[in-house]
Amino acid sequence: YAIDVGHGQLHDSLRWSRARRGAFIAFITLTLAAMLGLFMAASIAAFLVAWEIAALGIWALIGFETRQSEPAAAGPALAENSFARFAAVAEQVRATAAKLEKVATLARHLASLAPEDAAQAAVFFTGRAFPQSDGRTLTLGWAVVKRAILEVAGLDEAGFRAAYPRFADSGDAAAAVLVGKTQPEPVSLAEIGIFLERIAAPRGPVAKLDLLRARLAPLSAGEAKYLVKIITGDLRIGLKEGLLEEAIAAASGQTPETVREANLLCGDIAAVTRAARQDRLGEIQLRVFHPLQFMLASPEPTAEAILARLSPPVWLEEKYDGIRCQLHKAGDRVELFSR
Repeated sequence: YAIDVGHGQLHDSLRWSRARRGAFIAFITLTLAAMLGLFMAASIAAFLVAWEIAALGIWALIGFETRQSEPAAAGPALAENSFARFAAVAEQVRATAAKLEKVATLARHLASLAPEDAAQAAVFFTGRAFPQSDGRTLTLGWAVVKRAILEVAGLDEAGFRAAYPRFADSGDAAAAVLVGKTQPEPVSLAEIGIFLERIAAPRGPVAKLDLLRARLAPLSAGEAKYLVKIITGDLRIGLKEGLLEEAIAAASGQTPETVREANLLCGDIAAVTRAARQDRLGEIQLRVFHPLQFMLASPEPTAEAILARLSPPVWLEEKYDGIRCQLHKAGDRVELFSR
């Protein structure tokens, strides 16, 4: 699939670099050996024969590595609404540090999807299984996730521990141990969404284990990586929600400000994505007992930078440490919401 092909080409190019470096070192080594033979045997003929053998061996090595380094043939194109395509786009976002490039990559992908698929992808790009305002949780602990991975991979605890320290998070570790251990089948964004809804339904750990094991088995290693990342709540691809809001705006022809305000009011990135595609962002309004997104502070280096960013007049107030909390009240009903 796309991710493996990309890594394979990169690996082959690196292997070619190593081959050339190794060939050069081998050439020097064998030449020195031939020269030593010359001095020891005092025979020019022996030197020439040894040097020619070394040269033929080196060129054969280079030719072999060049053939091995030919890029792998690309597999069939991934369906835009497939989870494999989501994983491939996430890898592209992860691979670049440029914010504009991240936004452009996401915008192209979201624009290629139907509204419902784009809404589901937007939620997944936040690293969550459900929108922030959705009260459902997966209640799926790491012990269950790890056991499902081990059973699909056919590994024991020791085998997993040997792989896990090499990676920054559980998704990367899952991908490493599942390579070649699954039977990948096409799966859509919607199917992953349905699976997560089933996992979130009240069940015991045994039932959740069975569901997760059955879902991992037909995924590629790259897809399993991002499913585990979503389950654990962090994609770790350098994508802040503000960049996702910009991508949604670009994909739907809206302004980033209107998308950002709508997301602030409803806290549901899926609803915002649908509304943006349908040009109905103005219909999103504040609702009691539906918490707003919490506004987080971001620093500026100087007072001049603050004025340039906010435009005068600018109001200042003392900041007190504490817990961000919203109080919603209607009649006798009162609810508090925290981050």
